[in-house]
Amino acid sequence: MAVISIPAPALLLQHSGLNKVWLGWWVIAWTAAVLSARVAIPRIDPGVSSASSALEQLGAIGLCVPLVLVAILIPDRTTWLTASSPRNPRLLRLANIGLITAVSVSSAMAAAALYPSDIRWIRIVSIFMLLLALTFIAALIIGSTWAGFLAPAFIILNTIPGLISWKWNVIYNPATDAALIPAAFLSLSAVFLVLIAHTAFSHRQPSRGTQPAN
Repeated sequence: MAVISIPAPALLLQHSGLNKVWLGWWVIAWTAAVLSARVAIPRIDPGVSSASSALEQLGAIGLCVPLVLVAILIPDRTTWLTASSPRNPRLLRLANIGLITAVSVSSAMAAAALYPSDIRWIRIVSIFMLLLALTFIAALIIGSTWAGFLAPAFIILNTIPGLISWKWNVIYNPATDAALIPAAFLSLSAVFLVLIAHTAFSHRQPSRGTQPAN
């Protein structure tokens, strides 16, 4: 009987933890993210005294809320799907990360249309992509258990007055868009390049049970 090496996207996401309950929390998380951009706090920019803009309120922290749910999907729960497959199991992990990215970024693009009009749509999506990349990087380095904490920590570092120069504050300073947008795409692309390289390298390694030929 033929074995499917890479399961259908719906099956892969289902066994990663994406179910009706997760989708319900996903909608709630993005609703909270959108609403958080309307809760006013003092401006981060020290040179402006007017009311804060969307991401200078709680909007930036709000973008981290969906990433907690993203972290739930990262752990590999599909080992059994590749037990009898000739393909490298890491290829399945790569596909899983790709599907998580597709779901996350498409949701961010839809939610961005609901944010206040004082912030560019592409800026919201780019910040989320950057935070998503940080979440994946955290999962690769320190494990998925703590993956959801790196993005909020990065936001907090940018929020503390004077800690990061306003000139380089990519989260709150709209003038940094020229650097933010490519940085977001490059960061997320780098995650996939690392996973692809890791997958290719692992695929070339002999299995532990393989004995060298005499």
